[in-house]
Amino acid sequence: MEAEVLPGALHLETEDDAWDLLRRILAHDAKVVHLPKLTFGEWAKVDVYIPGKRYDSAITPEMMKGWLELQRSVYRAYSYAKGGSGAASSLTDRERDDLELIVEVKGGSSDQSVDLQAVIEKTAATMADKLDPTHITIIVISLGLMWAGSSVFKAWLSNRKDIKMAEIDAMKNKASIEAHMKALQTISDIVIADKNRAELIATAAAEIPVVASIEAEAAKGREALVRHVTKGDAVVNGVLVHGEAGQSITSRSRVASEDVRLDGIYKIRKVDTTVATGFRVHLLRQSGEEIVGDLAELMTTLDDREVIRSAEWQKVPVFLQVNAKSRHGEIKDAVIIRARDYDPETDGEWD
Repeated sequence: MEAEVLPGALHLETEDDAWDLLRRILAHDAKVVHLPKLTFGEWAKVDVYIPGKRYDSAITPEMMKGWLELQRSVYRAYSYAKGGSGAASSLTDRERDDLELIVEVKGGSSDQSVDLQAVIEKTAATMADKLDPTHITIIVISLGLMWAGSSVFKAWLSNRKDIKMAEIDAMKNKASIEAHMKALQTISDIVIADKNRAELIATAAAEIPVVASIEAEAAKGREALVRHVTKGDAVVNGVLVHGEAGQSITSRSRVASEDVRLDGIYKIRKVDTTVATGFRVHLLRQSGEEIVGDLAELMTTLDDREVIRSAEWQKVPVFLQVNAKSRHGEIKDAVIIRARDYDPETDGEWD
């Protein structure tokens, strides 16, 4: 059956509408010929509801910290969308003004919300001359779902719960273990993650790398917002988060990291020379995992940098020696110490 050609304007009244359209585009059941004007219903807001007379029509300094962190993550996500490094400092004053989040506080309790329509429109506009209409449409829909969708928020809660459960296994204080377990059980009771929808975002991220970068920033914004608004119970994007659970999943555990070597074949996604470290490299491993590494100033040479630049421009693999730290299987603080040209005879084929 021939794919449906999407019209020039589309209104996504509900979150389900957005998921359905994203699914159809990714499955090639819907075809984007020209970039449509997308508008969203009331669901496309970041919502926080905190019951209780104490917070009637109020927003406390602690709550405001969460919104400010969310604002910073919006700036960084926009920087990625326009082809930048994710640094908020790369935005112009005009861009910052256009992306400014306006927190509306309603009465009867503390009912706070931010409408994302303007942010979404600005992000779409900055990509207009860089990507094809299909990719822009996928990114815009994903952006709305990642920031405001209850399904993505539930999946994030479930993932954070699993991470915290793994950390609990390493705890020795029985009282701390019991407190965390009790708090995390409330997440299990209310959250059923929709794996099919999570897979749609993963598919979009695999097809368009900037989606993965934006989701990483959205996750940082989610974590900061939950950490600062759950001093008591709160409803975030339509999902109840008990105060103890919110504090548990956003608490920073002191987990020992393991030094690891990740020598091997990589492809260079991007080289960023605007960062404070001077030379940051976005890498793709043969396994499909993406990591970001800085160049060790005292270890690498100009020849190493030239090898990396050449591999990026020619889109060919490169052999790197990489030091990193691993925490719960997640790679952190990767540092490239040597680079040389890829040799398929000695290094093996890139699968």
